[in-house]
Amino acid sequence: TMVAASATVVGAGPTGAFAALLLAKRGYSVDVFERRHRIRDMHKTENMARAESFASMEKKDVSSATASLARVADASKRSINLALSHRGLRALACAGLSERAIEMAVPMRGRMIHDKKGNMALQPYGTKEEEVLYSISRTAINAWLLDELEKCDKARVHYGYSCTRVWSDGTAEFTRQDDGGFLKPDKIKTESTKLLGCDGAFSAVRAQLARISRLSINFEYIEHGYKELSMPPAADGGYAMPPEALHIWPGSQVMLIALPNADCSFTCTLFGDFKLLESLQTPQQVLEFFGDLWPDTIGLMPNLVADYFDNPNAALSTVRCAPWNIGGHILLLGDAAHGVVPFYGQGMNCALEDCLLLNEALDSANDEWETALPAFYASRKPATDCLAQLAIDNYEEMRDKTVSRVFLLKNKIHGLLHTAFGDKWQPSLHTAVSFTSMPYHHALAVWQKQDSILSCVGYAAAAAAALAATRAVQKMFHA
Repeated sequence: TMVAASATVVGAGPTGAFAALLLAKRGYSVDVFERRHRIRDMHKTENMARAESFASMEKKDVSSATASLARVADASKRSINLALSHRGLRALACAGLSERAIEMAVPMRGRMIHDKKGNMALQPYGTKEEEVLYSISRTAINAWLLDELEKCDKARVHYGYSCTRVWSDGTAEFTRQDDGGFLKPDKIKTESTKLLGCDGAFSAVRAQLARISRLSINFEYIEHGYKELSMPPAADGGYAMPPEALHIWPGSQVMLIALPNADCSFTCTLFGDFKLLESLQTPQQVLEFFGDLWPDTIGLMPNLVADYFDNPNAALSTVRCAPWNIGGHILLLGDAAHGVVPFYGQGMNCALEDCLLLNEALDSANDEWETALPAFYASRKPATDCLAQLAIDNYEEMRDKTVSRVFLLKNKIHGLLHTAFGDKWQPSLHTAVSFTSMPYHHALAVWQKQDSILSCVGYAAAAAAALAATRAVQKMFHA
């Protein structure tokens, strides 16, 4: 569909960049406003910083690390690697970008579980060769999407502008800020009456909507936080561990994961209760904690102590709000509408799928936003509410259940039933979420039905076995 219309997009992260790209491809004249400066250079800066950190790790005086405890994080230190899967790739494919995304990423075929002895066991994600996740840096995919966006004649990106006012007709005001975040007198008032708020979990657009409409917002932090750590390449320049997996070191109430990077390093993330994260106050305490729980990490993470004190403890939250739209003028997308904790690896995939489904809604409504936006919200809201709970539940699975024999046996039975019945039986909830386009709440309903059937069969088998045993005992006493 080609239309002579304009739109404003707030936020030039992956969601905003991709939403703007799809609008530009539809023929819209798009202005994107981003409060950060030089966002496209962040990927280069991140890679340089990581290389310098690895090169200098032997020179660094770890005794000085404790002085960094109070440092405030910058964006690059708060970013968990992203796991690109079917939903995100399907969305990118509609713009002809999926193949390039795969080329930029490192494939992960399953969870690699580490035990205390350093043994590793792979738990495949799917049952098919193509059912893999792709590890990619947030800044890498963001910079690439912005490069693609800026190839469009109809798109313009304005860096260093904060959204300071939104009106109900979709017009907005943006105020320029300097590198230090201080606002300047320079202002831009947009004339477009179509606005997408893609500015993340702390959305300025959402805050403005709460001022001008009856917007309900629920912002909920979980008790656990995270700290980003690093694992450099091995001495020979290759990966220190098998790269085609998401590595997990489980623990009671704590978990360490590692996702591969294209430069043969791993981005590691420690998840745990804030009290625990804050209780490790000295280099010795950090080394003892990791040495006791996960001894193999000590040799793999030579920069562990420096990373621990240089990088901040970051919070994890779930964002829910309703409604996401004001008529056909304003719509929230991605984390601005439905931020989730990262444990299902679906945050970016869900946001990119938002953009795709909005594009399809505009197709169905012949670009009548008054029709498309309410329809999109009504159909999408149940799915994202479901994902929010799934993401929290999956933390427990990754942390505790991946080493449970009952959990592994149950998964094996589901896998066997999938082999017998094909796509009529999903091998796991993870497969339905990560490797299909089934709405999240539909995927959960299918899985709950399967689980119920399996439980009933299990109870019936147990009852039959108990009855047989009872009869055998009765025969023995009556013999």
